[in-house]
Amino acid sequence: MKKIITLISIAFIYTMSCFAQKGTGVDLNKFSKEERKKIESAELFYSEQNYLRALPLYAEVYNVHQSELYLKYRTGICYLYKSDEKDKAITLLKELEQANPKTTDINFYLGRAYHLNYKFDEAIATFNKYLLEAPAINQRLLTERYIENSKNGKAFIELKIKCEIENAGNSINTENQEYVPVISSDESIFNIYVHRTQLYGRIDG
Repeated sequence: MKKIITLISIAFIYTMSCFAQKGTGVDLNKFSKEERKKIESAELFYSEQNYLRALPLYAEVYNVHQSELYLKYRTGICYLYKSDEKDKAITLLKELEQANPKTTDINFYLGRAYHLNYKFDEAIATFNKYLLEAPAINQRLLTERYIENSKNGKAFIELKIKCEIENAGNSINTENQEYVPVISSDESIFNIYVHRTQLYGRIDG
């Protein structure tokens, strides 16, 4: 475990140094020993693609050092994976793009932030801007797919269908709490989660 932490620490210092060389002005001396530990733990989670565990650690240090673009970058990317706060990814990544347009893959992640927040026109424009940077083949193919996804999302949102919503009545509705309605692909089965409380205890089914 100590070897893993040591490797993460080395990777962290190297990555921060790369940011410094690109003009983001990272100063490792600004961080306390405790903050360094938090960032190292966040880097470990990040390397494992466990972004939701990395997020609070990055965010806690970033809130104290908001001028540090590296922390803004990592925190912004992690917010892409937090379903109820994805809008924060736009704010952080847009600020980073304005401060340092040459940040690695910034237009890719900013495009993702726009896409996940249903800002499809901005997503398409940003993804196309990223393609002009001639990314690696795997990134180019992924970006092209996201552009198509954004175009599809835009089309679905613009598609308007007239419909009427009616109460299904007692045949479905009960006095219990009901969640997560799902219709099968052939529309022959309607499933719903019902939370029931009965005499002998609570039954979920």
